[in-house]
This record gives sequence, C-alpha cells and structure tokens, in this order.
Amino acid sequence: MRNFTIHRSAVSRYMGRAGGFKRSSAGRRNTYKLGNSQFKQYLQETKNQLDDLNESENTEETETRHTRTLSKYSANKAASSKNSASKFNTGISGMEDSTDTFAELFGEDEFDFGKAYDAAVKFAESYNNTYASIRNSSNSRVSNKANYISKVADIYGRSLDKAGMSVNKNGELTVDKERFMSSDVDDLKGIFAKRASFAAHIKEETDSIQQLSKMSADTYSAATLSRYTSAMSGSLFNSKL
Repeated sequence: MRNFTIHRSAVSRYMGRAGGFKRSSAGRRNTYKLGNSQFKQYLQETKNQLDDLNESENTEETETRHTRTLSKYSANKAASSKNSASKFNTGISGMEDSTDTFAELFGEDEFDFGKAYDAAVKFAESYNNTYASIRNSSNSRVSNKANYISKVADIYGRSLDKAGMSVNKNGELTVDKERFMSSDVDDLKGIFAKRASFAAHIKEETDSIQQLSKMSADTYSAATLSRYTSAMSGSLFNSKL
C-alpha cells in the first residue's frame, strides 16, 4: 500500500470545496472519498506548497549567510585599515628620527658612518611602512600621494645609488651596507638633509596626508584631535578591492 505525506492546509482547502471530498461516517470514523484526477491534483498542490516552503527556508539561509559574510568582511577591512594607519604612523616617526640623527651627524667634526648606516636602515624600513600603508588606499588623494612618492624616488634614483640605496620593483627602499659605508658625506646630504633632499620631499608628502587626516577627522568628529586619529584609519587607509 502506497503512503503519502499530506500538507494540513491543503486538506483543509479541499475539505471546503464543493465536490472536492465526499464525507461519510462509518462508526466513529470519518472517511473521505476522492476521485483519481482530483487526488493527483491534490498531491501536486501539496508538493508545490512544500517546494515553496523549502525555497523560503533556503532563501532565508542564504540571506543569513550573506549577512555573516558581509559582517566578517567589514571587520577584516576595519582591522586592515587600522593596521595600515599604524604602519603609516610608525613610518612617519621612524623617518623623522632618522633625519634628526643625520642632522646631528652632519654637524659633527667627524662623520660616524656606523651610526649613519643604522639610521639609513631605519629610514628605509620606515619609508617602506609608510609607502605600503598608502599605495592601495581607496582614497584617491592618498593614492595620488603614493604615486608622487614613487616618482620622487625615481627622480632621486641616481642620488640614492651614490649613497648605496635603491628602490626595487615593489617600491621598497633598500640599503647596501658596503656601498653605503664607502659613500661621500655630500651624497648622503642629498638624501637625508633637512632641506631640498629626498627625505625632505618625502616629508612634504606625508605632511600633506596628515592634513588630510585632520580634515577627515573634522568631518566625522568634533572631538579634540590628536596627531593621528581613528578617522584617518577609516577614511584614508581603506584598501582598494
């Protein structure tokens, strides 16, 4: 004997139709007689209702999954922005410390190449952090600054080479110790002096980005501004997809 699973609402609907079911009593039980074509129609309608229910459940499940994915993506993006802002801040401080060290060394009677090399390595690492934090920014003004910084590095290519420094294809600044230690002090001044040097031009661009951060913070918050703000992180360091 064939068994069927019947949806309750369909039963109710057919019970209310004229000629749908024929009701009769036998003892304490009620029985319903249904023609073959009507029974097939009834089963098809029941199947359609079940399909609609399954489709609805699947749609809700898909929407929930998409919501969770979006939330996870947003959280990851915020974390990435915060990390980029931290790299920018660290990079700026590191480059400033390095140029301050060079300013002191340039003022001494005997130039200390050992200290100068350490300062140059720190400058390069800081430069790389700064450049990495802004080159993929979704903010066009920031990404344009990154492009300009890259062009400045190209313009100063020969001067960097004389100081034993170079920029690789990824835009990263590197220092060759042997060549750096044998360079001329005047060549180093062309890279690290406070004015009209490679470091000075990079500072002009990073100062400009700092101003953008303050403008961003003024837009989103009336709170007292620190040098770097969370608004900078959210507005300026979101990465391009």
